[in-house]
Parts: sequence; structure tokens; C-alpha cells
Amino acid sequence: MIALHISILNGAPYIWSEGSQVGAIKDFQIAVKAIDLDIKVLKSNAEFLTVWLPAYENIPAPSSPLIGAEPDKKKKVCLKSFSVLARPLKIEEALGAWTGFRTVSLHCRKFKRKKSRRF
Repeated sequence: MIALHISILNGAPYIWSEGSQVGAIKDFQIAVKAIDLDIKVLKSNAEFLTVWLPAYENIPAPSSPLIGAEPDKKKKVCLKSFSVLARPLKIEEALGAWTGFRTVSLHCRKFKRKKSRRF
């Protein structure tokens, strides 16, 4: 199994995968296709980012037992940096990923702040 994660970096959403290999583009593409997410993951539109994950020695701990076997609990867990392939998302794509809707259209309105009344 492969898990998809959405992280925020400098206010922008990024999607990345967690599978048998950290940062593998093929796992990433398979996971995106499996949930019918309407985005393409290519080397040209993705970038490597550093994420800090719980790890046992130099192996990231899986976020779920469905992704990989849990390491021996006797081993010490620590945070380690790993490089993952991540694709930046437009806000519409991120909302589609979070809500499960294939396409999300956004309409922006400008609201004026009303002056508050003081009693």
C-alpha cells in the first residue's frame, strides 16, 4: 500500500507519497492514479523536499502497518530528515484531494468588513 500526504510549505500545499521506497516517483504516480486524482506527477512538475519523519536507525517508520511492518519497538525512535518527491498543488487541486471531488471550482468574493458597534 502507498499513502499520500499533503503538507504545507511556505503557505503552499504539496502532495507526496509514502511507500516501500521514500521519494519513488513510480509509487507516487500509482497512488495518485489509484484514487483518481486529476493531477499528473512528472519529474518536470515535482521537486525534492526534505521532510522530518520518525525513524528507527535510518529507516522511516511507516505511518500505518498497512504500508510496512512496524520496526522492533526495542529500537530507539528519533526524527530523521528524508528527501521526498513532492508536487506543488494549486489550491483547487488541494481542495479536490482533501474533499474527494475530482474538480473543484473556486469563486472569490471580496468582502467589506463592517464597523463593529460599541455598546
